[in-house]
Amino acid sequence: MEPFAKLFDDTPYGQILVKQDTYDEDNAPELHFFVRPAGLGVCSVSMVFADTPEGWSECGSVFTEMTQQYAEQAVELLMQEIGETPEVVH
Repeated sequence: MEPFAKLFDDTPYGQILVKQDTYDEDNAPELHFFVRPAGLGVCSVSMVFADTPEGWSECGSVFTEMTQQYAEQAVELLMQEIGETPEVVH
């Protein structure tokens, strides 16, 4: 069975969960990032790919190659979008 989620525990934002899923409306492939920074509830951001064979392949490749550093960068972009600079969690 291939994994559909990766959990990174030791990040500046606390735990980051990356889940390979499908986008609700289109059933397009997506990577969904979940994080619960100090002082906030669970926040999330998604990367949605085209619902094509190439899009599915790209989503799978990005997920396979997902590292903690990449997950932290995605969460950092989320924090910038919502205008939050959360406290660092240890």
